[in-house]
Amino acid sequence: MVSRGRGPARLGCCLGLSVAAWAAAGCAFSLVSGRTSRPVLSRPGGVACQAEDPFAQRGGIAAADLIRKPPVESERGGFVQKRPQGDRQRPGYNQGAQMTRGRRSFRVAEEDEEDGEDVNLTKEEREERFRQQIHRPVTLTTFIKRAETPEEFMWIVWTANDETMLNHIHLAAAFHKLAALKKTHAPFRDRIRKSPLLVDMAKQAARVADRREFQGREIANMLISAASLRTEFPWIGEVLGVSLAARVPENVERMTPQALASTMYGLGVLNLGDKKEVAEAMRSCAEVIPVQLGRFTSQDVAQVAWGLGARESANEAGELLDAIEGWVISQ
Repeated sequence: MVSRGRGPARLGCCLGLSVAAWAAAGCAFSLVSGRTSRPVLSRPGGVACQAEDPFAQRGGIAAADLIRKPPVESERGGFVQKRPQGDRQRPGYNQGAQMTRGRRSFRVAEEDEEDGEDVNLTKEEREERFRQQIHRPVTLTTFIKRAETPEEFMWIVWTANDETMLNHIHLAAAFHKLAALKKTHAPFRDRIRKSPLLVDMAKQAARVADRREFQGREIANMLISAASLRTEFPWIGEVLGVSLAARVPENVERMTPQALASTMYGLGVLNLGDKKEVAEAMRSCAEVIPVQLGRFTSQDVAQVAWGLGARESANEAGELLDAIEGWVISQ
């Protein structure tokens, strides 16, 4: 156990060294790979996006949005040719077997005709097809992950909430996608920041957490997503954070190092106070992390140190500070 006098100072030192190690590892990786990240280009402004026009930035729902696989293109350009038909003059050729088996290529004529029909659909017909497809859970998750703008995301979840029920996978994917969109589209518009739909989704996610439907990885993703969204939605920690924290102790043994780091970061940055559920969640993570610290990356250790430093009280840290300090020195 560390004394309260030198705890904050050691925590700050560990945090600084962890972040430095993380940055050094990232720099070394960039030098080895020889690649640089492309700048994020801003989207053209002045594009209106109404609720009744879900994909306005792309001119309406395209045929590609209706879960139709595009033709496969080869690396040399052009489409992959279909397999040639077998030589009917070769010894042992059995025409009856081929007729029973059907064509060898998966591109049948019926699919080609259906693809042509999708292109000829009107805007209303495409939206109706979209509403029918989101009743399939896997398809709805795909649409949520493929949203390109906050407005498109809001229309998808609004339509899905009106047409069907969102399960724990949909809710985790939705908040994760919204946090990803924040990196490129922040600040959000006021109608998104003040949308009651997101408040209802957060309350629904809290009820799902109370029913113990979230797994360890989903809890970690929800916590780190909520921590990222706290600047746009200040209420998210109070509505969702405590319910997620209550489920951490029973899932902490099955969490990966990345999930543990995300959990510690999310709980610390949300700063949920001295509530019992939060303290127990931090303490349970602090007991498991030193055992698995050898599997942590520099980024994972930096997130853990950041989460501890963001909390006003680090009483739950226990021996975790000593373990982090030893890890940083060894690196």
